[in-house]
Amino acid sequence: MEFLFEYLKRNIKYAAKNVFLKFKEYIPFFAAIFIIECVFFTIFITTASNARNINEELKSSFDYDIVVTGLTEPESVALKNSLFYPSFKKDRAFEEYWIRQAPANEGGDFRFYINMREDRNHEYFIADYIRPHISDSNRITVELSPLYEYEISSNMLSESPSVLLVIAMCLISILAISAIYSVRVNNQKFMYGIYITFGANLKKLISTAVFEMMLIGMLTFIPAAAITYLFSYLAYSPFGVAVVFETGCIIKVLVCVLLISIVGVYLPMKITSRKPPIELIVSSDNSNHVISPRTSYNLLGKKYPRHYETLSFWRFRKYYVKLILSSVIFTSIFICGFYISDMYELNNTKEMCEYTVIADTADISDTQHQNNINYLYNEITSIDGVSGVTWNVDAPATELQSFLLTKQRNVRKSRGVMADISSAEIESPDMKRKVDDFREDKYKLATNAFKYSCFDENMLGYISEHFEIIGDPYEILNSPNGVIVSENIYNERCLNFSIGDEIVLAKHIDTLTAYDGDLFDRLGVIKHLVEKTYCEYETFKVVAVIKDYPDTLGTFTVGMNENNFVDMTMRTPTPLKATVYLDSNVDVEKAETIDDKINSVMLNVGNSYNLRRTYETLDRKIANEKNQTLFAIILSFLVLIMSPVVWFFSQSAFIEKRDKELYVLRTFGAVESQISKMFSRSGGILSALGFVVATLMSLPASYLIYMLFNTWLPSLGIIRNDIMYKFYISPIALITCAVVSAASGYLASMIPYKLSQRKKNKASIKNEYKGDKS
Repeated sequence: MEFLFEYLKRNIKYAAKNVFLKFKEYIPFFAAIFIIECVFFTIFITTASNARNINEELKSSFDYDIVVTGLTEPESVALKNSLFYPSFKKDRAFEEYWIRQAPANEGGDFRFYINMREDRNHEYFIADYIRPHISDSNRITVELSPLYEYEISSNMLSESPSVLLVIAMCLISILAISAIYSVRVNNQKFMYGIYITFGANLKKLISTAVFEMMLIGMLTFIPAAAITYLFSYLAYSPFGVAVVFETGCIIKVLVCVLLISIVGVYLPMKITSRKPPIELIVSSDNSNHVISPRTSYNLLGKKYPRHYETLSFWRFRKYYVKLILSSVIFTSIFICGFYISDMYELNNTKEMCEYTVIADTADISDTQHQNNINYLYNEITSIDGVSGVTWNVDAPATELQSFLLTKQRNVRKSRGVMADISSAEIESPDMKRKVDDFREDKYKLATNAFKYSCFDENMLGYISEHFEIIGDPYEILNSPNGVIVSENIYNERCLNFSIGDEIVLAKHIDTLTAYDGDLFDRLGVIKHLVEKTYCEYETFKVVAVIKDYPDTLGTFTVGMNENNFVDMTMRTPTPLKATVYLDSNVDVEKAETIDDKINSVMLNVGNSYNLRRTYETLDRKIANEKNQTLFAIILSFLVLIMSPVVWFFSQSAFIEKRDKELYVLRTFGAVESQISKMFSRSGGILSALGFVVATLMSLPASYLIYMLFNTWLPSLGIIRNDIMYKFYISPIALITCAVVSAASGYLASMIPYKLSQRKKNKASIKNEYKGDKS
């Protein structure tokens, strides 16, 4: 222990000596680490504040964990009696329970409320104590409150930030520290050469650098925490959300800074430690990139300083490439961050799926069911705040062993679901003749990655209002073979249909040979359907195309009228599930008013229709209070600040290394105005290059983010967004990037030159003063 204290004391003392005596050299590290601490304080403070606010918000809205609705009075008494004796046990699964009777306008049923203990499984509790006392499971609903769902789904891990976000910010911070420390090492090679000569190994070099970084981190820690807390307070105060600053936040930030410091200095130090000491000692330039011109510009007949500095870019190409890449990467990340903030904003402004209606048609006739559907649709859509109601009548082609034939020109991407049947060997001679005819007409691709959808006039009205449609969708109502086709699979445009194109749908009749292959081999399954099943083929004409229809299940939609749907699927087009959407501006209070009205409407259709609420309006309110859009922008700007830090630090050291070159130019007659033009010209070129490279880097990076959240994660089943994002570069982000690149590139060339000129002038005046005095 004594050895540890001595080790810490010695290294801290040495680090303090370096940092304070060479304060100007460490200014970029103060700026970088201060920004890094602000980033992580923002992440941890907002995460803790959001978790506390969500919990309090839900507790204020819900005082129960489980609610059983639709009970008769005898059933509620039976449930109460079943829990009477268990309530005296110390190891009971529940904390408390009570019964309430709903108002007459909500059905007047009895409702049983239970609060669970934190460490108990609600599923076993429902199965053991509730289900046995329910006589009609179709009439009774058992629901978990959003509060309880939040607690069990997150296991209160919501107080911890996204692991991906922390890792991403750590990588960006490591990149920043590594870039800045590389500049320092390149300009202090002589010093490190001496250190290594006298026995300093990689461990010692890293240890010294890490202690310096941690000392700087401790000096900037309190200001970073105070400023972050202030910004968080200003961001949350309009929503009445209290900012949470916990002790654990301090520890987490310190751990992150320590980790970033170790990894950030490791690579530059490792590269330096591997070089022979003599190579470092004789290096007088920034990585030996600054070299003198080997040809007289007068002999070439070139103008000074325009051509001189322009051609100097070739001399310094390695340095400039490294400078631009290491600085503009942060502006590219800024553009990506802005794109993510736009995604958050889009999520918070879309319609809200507040209700689902589940129909049980066992006890009612088809006619009565259809009348009920029309009644519910008309009454619910007329309620102020309801944006639409959709009744889903779908039949996946995979369930029907059906498939579709299309032409190559109608497919943009196969996505692994389009099988080439040009060489398929058809088992049935009759089927072979039919398929050969289609293949001659260029129908050489088959897929079962679609679903049949029955569209009535109401559904057509909804999709016409909410999606981009080419053609007249209402034409399918009277067309004998008209269909509506969507173009997206996993939210990616994979199909390319035009009005008038034709598709061939295969209705399964019989299986000639059973499939014995891998069920996960989608192409193998499709080829088997084509080759080994007996089908009826029907040709349909595309009368409308839905361009932006979202899909997260890997199936595009083939919409048709009721007659065609029945003919192709052999199913009754009975809507069994409806989704009720509310306007994006509906708040929680208005949603409660809408809830009362919808419950009153539902009383008029009996117990065959079960209304379930998703509470997305409450989720939207909580999401808005999280201020995710604002904090994404704040984090993006903090990352953006890293760019000018790298620009100025690197250029300051670089221009300092060119002092001897400038001295030679002055000796041969160059005046200061000409030398100033050199740096203004180089600054202009760097500004333009920085903007172009940042834009070029941000395009693929933003596209990867777009594909990740729009297509890849939905295709893996990780997220189920009912929204399609669009790929674009934010004009505001692009303008900001242009301004920062222009300002950083130009000023990082001019300001260090002006400062070195002022320093030279002061030294000249001082020498003249000494000469006069002597």
